[in-house]
Amino acid sequence: MNDFERLYLNLERLGPGSDADTRHALSYLSDRPPTRILDIGCGTGPATRVLLRETRAQVVALDNFQSNLDALHAALRADPATLRLTTCAADMAAIPY
Repeated sequence: MNDFERLYLNLERLGPGSDADTRHALSYLSDRPPTRILDIGCGTGPATRVLLRETRAQVVALDNFQSNLDALHAALRADPATLRLTTCAADMAAIPY
């Protein structure tokens, strides 16, 4: 674990925003519900979880730290929405999509 990961260890949200902010952003798509969503810089996945709950979309959660993606999977362990989730450990400067 590097120093950056230690700084955010055990925090649910690794940046600004809230569940309400994610739902507000989704409200702009109400006339055309998304079928695929790329959550770039998902961290431990608080917004990803909202996207899975509030849509029927296939969601790709991308983060540069595998430990964050592992935390997301742990949080969703028994949730059937994980069938619509793909995770990707990649640098946000070189997104493979």
